[in-house]
Amino acid sequence: MASGRLARLRDEIRRTPLFDVAVPIEAAVGMPLPRMDAGRVCVALPVHGVAPGPAEAIIFPPLALVTVPWTDPSTGPVPPRIAEYRDLRWSPVVPAGDPDAAIGSHPAGEEDVAAMTECLGLVESMLDGLGAGHDLGPGQVARLQAVFPAAIPPALVPHYRALAPRFTDRFLGPAGAG
Repeated sequence: MASGRLARLRDEIRRTPLFDVAVPIEAAVGMPLPRMDAGRVCVALPVHGVAPGPAEAIIFPPLALVTVPWTDPSTGPVPPRIAEYRDLRWSPVVPAGDPDAAIGSHPAGEEDVAAMTECLGLVESMLDGLGAGHDLGPGQVARLQAVFPAAIPPALVPHYRALAPRFTDRFLGPAGAG
């Protein structure tokens, strides 16, 4: 997996006391979503259930959204700490029946790992750029548009769209298009 700051953050968040108590051990930290909060660049980490199988993983809806500050306008990068924990089991982002019921499956392959690694690097560049007051370059935007869809299991796309509509419209295309 990627070795950048964002990849390390995803691993470090799993070791926090809050995560330890509130999130089942078999949950996965999904693709990070950039967000701005009161002038600070933050990263929202969807956490969803996953049950690994021999050929494919069974995917469950997001059960939490963990928000972590990335940068502060006055101090720059900040050490990892959870700023917000939103339990989505009590307020699901896509009301669709039982929040504990499986929503799909996804075969894991090398192409998924490659897409996730590249996607993490591009999202990290985006977060760093937002902290410095600029966006990704056109080539990076095109590349993220190419790899972001492969980094998210299709069953989770409606949930990601509900959690970050502007980001997903930009990098997945508008809902219902194509």
